[in-house]
Amino acid sequence: MGYRENLRVSIGSFSHATEDEEKVKKAMINLISFDPGIPNIKRLYGHWGNPILSIEYELLDKDAELFLKNLFARLTSLDKQEIMNTLNERIDERGRIHLRFDKQKAYKGEIVYSSFDDIIKVVITFVGKKKTLANELSKLIE
Repeated sequence: MGYRENLRVSIGSFSHATEDEEKVKKAMINLISFDPGIPNIKRLYGHWGNPILSIEYELLDKDAELFLKNLFARLTSLDKQEIMNTLNERIDERGRIHLRFDKQKAYKGEIVYSSFDDIIKVVITFVGKKKTLANELSKLIE
């Protein structure tokens, strides 16, 4: 069994009251690079009662692998190096890898790794042992 049968990626972002929901979806689809289907949308409320939408696409197995290969093919070598250099910091207690990409730049078609707040979050899950995550991710980055 190859690693792609054990791969799950969620791509999520927030659409705040001041943002256009369709533009946030467009930014996310630009990041994904193909039509991921219909997102899961949750209506939330901020601290002051302001409406916030949580938008999430979930990709499994071959679709998840295609997304990651396309994503890493579009990143600069510096962004790829930053991801690999900080990979251990990006793995949570459940063995998931958390990556962040600039939402505004994704809307314009640019894929930029980010540490700021206005982001699209990518969570990668490989079913298996935590210590193999770097190996699995490096296969996809190549």
